[in-house]
Amino acid sequence: MFETRLEENVVRFCFMLLLIASTFANGCGKRPTSTELDHKSSPRRDKIILYDFGHNNLDDPETFELLSKWLGPHGYKVRKNDRAFDDENLGLVDILVVKNAIADANVERWSLPTPSAFTTTEIDVLDQWVRDGGSLLIVADHMPVAGAAEDLLSRFGVKTSNGFAVNAKVLDGYEPSDVMEAAYLRFRRDDGSIISHVINDGDLRTQRINLLTTHVGSAFRLPEEGEPLLKLGSDSISLVPEVSWEFDEATPRIDVTGWLQAGVVRIGRGRVAVLGDSQLLDMPWPESASGEPEAYGSAEDNKQFTLNLINWLSGRL
Repeated sequence: MFETRLEENVVRFCFMLLLIASTFANGCGKRPTSTELDHKSSPRRDKIILYDFGHNNLDDPETFELLSKWLGPHGYKVRKNDRAFDDENLGLVDILVVKNAIADANVERWSLPTPSAFTTTEIDVLDQWVRDGGSLLIVADHMPVAGAAEDLLSRFGVKTSNGFAVNAKVLDGYEPSDVMEAAYLRFRRDDGSIISHVINDGDLRTQRINLLTTHVGSAFRLPEEGEPLLKLGSDSISLVPEVSWEFDEATPRIDVTGWLQAGVVRIGRGRVAVLGDSQLLDMPWPESASGEPEAYGSAEDNKQFTLNLINWLSGRL
């Protein structure tokens, strides 16, 4: 009996040695380095979203509060930025949201020219931050904000039209109300304007995007390696006025058939998402869409699209 117990103890001891050796061989016994704790490979901690308010952003505090409440339970902490971008304020950030920024010169004057909302130094910092693994969401509505984002977007190979994306078939005059009516755009999976992509498809059936609506946005094109999400149809044009919201028959128009209102591109180790309309990120979401004109239609998937997009930027999707 003694020999039997001895043999059992020897077997247990050898098993423990093998288990310890296997653990160290796989690197589980060492302390992770800072590289291994990169924000793209650490899904368990809350992700930090920096929401920009430091560039004359045409935004509403309610949007910030809405996103904070909506994304909080999904593992995101949303913080405000109120100064220029540099290595210090981007250091611990996973996702940077830059929405409808404009230059100082356009705060009181919504007319051409529309200089960059960002300095060359800031664009250099953002470029390197993305290439090192950061995720950037750029939202640029109609003129003048599309023009103010042009230098930043072009750094990532994105070309934008500094105008108003509208449906030419619906456009019936040049009063602001006419343009607003024609600027309600609908994207559907069944007509191909919602393009199959993990952001639009999701991991689960409940995450699938089938219908999205936008209102008074801009149009853009991605570089060849970009990944389109929402494609404008054959009747899409961009009205490009000299003064925002002042249109007539002589207002230049650009055919933007096949251009986009949402798309993404991978840059180095990082990710960039571009939205040509803030409606995708803002209210109205389904619970408040009833107050919009009938032409607005349904925004049933806008809320899920926001979450899918943020999850893609954080590496969770």
